[in-house]
Amino acid sequence: MTIKQAVPELLEHIKAYRSKASYEFYTQYTGYLKHYIGNRELDTLTKKDITYLINQKRKDSPQISNATLNKFITVLKRLYKYHFERPLKFERLNEKTTPIETVPKKVKEKIFNYYEKNLHKKYHFRNYVYIRLLYDTGLRMNELNNIRLRNIDFKNNVILVTVTKTDRDRYVIFSKETAQYLKKFITIHVNSDFIFYDFNNGNKLSTSAVESFISRLKKRLNIKKSISPHKWRHTFGTNFAKNGGNLEALRNLMGHTNLKTTQRYLHLNKEDLLNFYNQVYS
Repeated sequence: MTIKQAVPELLEHIKAYRSKASYEFYTQYTGYLKHYIGNRELDTLTKKDITYLINQKRKDSPQISNATLNKFITVLKRLYKYHFERPLKFERLNEKTTPIETVPKKVKEKIFNYYEKNLHKKYHFRNYVYIRLLYDTGLRMNELNNIRLRNIDFKNNVILVTVTKTDRDRYVIFSKETAQYLKKFITIHVNSDFIFYDFNNGNKLSTSAVESFISRLKKRLNIKKSISPHKWRHTFGTNFAKNGGNLEALRNLMGHTNLKTTQRYLHLNKEDLLNFYNQVYS
């Protein structure tokens, strides 16, 4: 059985038992496997074959990271184990640890101040509440886009997240200040089951619509650093860990399946290091 022949059955299994995001991930990376080593026999796969895959991908994409290459190895191992019920022994590549980029405090304040002066505009009000919830909860963009009115518990300022990357429901929490803005926004503007929706057609807010308003905001305020939804998620995780938050609690809040993923937030960024240094030597 070649790799090309083995892939469809694995994808059907992933489609049935895993999330849509997992299916899309495996579809993408098995596609690469088929392109590079699709004609190799899966049961006689050797280290030489996998090394060839890695080197060819590096040749085609010189800037590719070891972290990305490890995804190829992970998917290949999963394909092998699915068909033969035994592990494929091949070491992962060493990954370079890089600081997680967050939204700087000054940038966050600049954005919040801008929106607070323009809450009379319904699009600005909606976008402000959206960003506040990103900052408070660490939700992924698609998770926040799918929040419905019935998911919100204002008594405890808690949201039940039912559309998740892992297909596991979880709770996230938002601040009292955000609750005030959210209540007001719902009272004035929400005429849909979804909290965040397109005012023109009533459909839930799309990924492209969120990316578009963030791009416009960035240009309007002349912000050079990324303020993407994922940067706000990183900011939440970093702030929670930096302020002594329990890592297991953070893992649950962010919807990680592995604590190792959450541990990435145990870091000090450049701004933190400068502050600590100046406290000692100034």
